[in-house]
Amino acid sequence: MESSNTNIQDAVTRFKDYNEYLDSKMTSMDLVFLTSKEVARKLVEHGHKGTVLSRREFEQQKAASASATRYHRNQTTTLASSGCDIRDNFLRELAEREEANRTGKMTFAHSYYNWTKQTSASTGSANYDVIYEQPDTLLFRRKTDGSILNVDPRVHPGQDAQRSAVQSDLYEHVAILDHYIASA
Repeated sequence: MESSNTNIQDAVTRFKDYNEYLDSKMTSMDLVFLTSKEVARKLVEHGHKGTVLSRREFEQQKAASASATRYHRNQTTTLASSGCDIRDNFLRELAEREEANRTGKMTFAHSYYNWTKQTSASTGSANYDVIYEQPDTLLFRRKTDGSILNVDPRVHPGQDAQRSAVQSDLYEHVAILDHYIASA
């Protein structure tokens, strides 16, 4: 049943109207042997080329799909930080970036340095691969465009990136690297 629903959804989103949907079921040989495109469409519509949606079913599904698309486009996402009383500067900075991260205008990676133990922990994410090319260098490569983000505080973080030091009551030292995504 799910496959059938997927096929119907594919049909109504892929074709602009019912005639284009019917035309997709025809072959060039159909048009050679039949007197006109309209005759070929009628044969397809009556099921001579397999199961097809009726005009009414197609138009109902098309209207429902358009309505759902408008709903999702206008729907706003509630942010996790909404309504929270955030007192720490670091958490406030994260909250300010939440929407941009959720919408893909910014992306994030995970990196942590333990000053007490003098160790670093880093892991790749859905957005970045971790690159360890030299013992004293930690880089992140963005998966979508290959751009590099350098976390070394002595050098510029990279193209479309900015480093900010943040005072925090929760952590001894916090630096946030913002990597802005160029709009397509």
